[in-house]
Amino acid sequence: MLDDVTVAIDRPGLPAGCGKLVWDYCHLALPLQVMRQNTWTPFYIGTWDPDSLTCSQESEQTYPTHEEADQALKSGNWTQRRRP
Repeated sequence: MLDDVTVAIDRPGLPAGCGKLVWDYCHLALPLQVMRQNTWTPFYIGTWDPDSLTCSQESEQTYPTHEEADQALKSGNWTQRRRP
């Protein structure tokens, strides 16, 4: 069983550091970044495209601070969501 690790992504053509869900469902290569929906919600690892207004939450986890989410993203210590 995997605990807080990045699930191996084996998708032809998926650029490194891009969101798997947004690639699979929207065919967009968007970079992973720390995100937050509102000032009162936790942070998560996801993607955002201001041109198409497309976003995805890629991480199963949420984080109380930007710093914790950023550390998880940089270390790869997070779990990829399997579905949107």
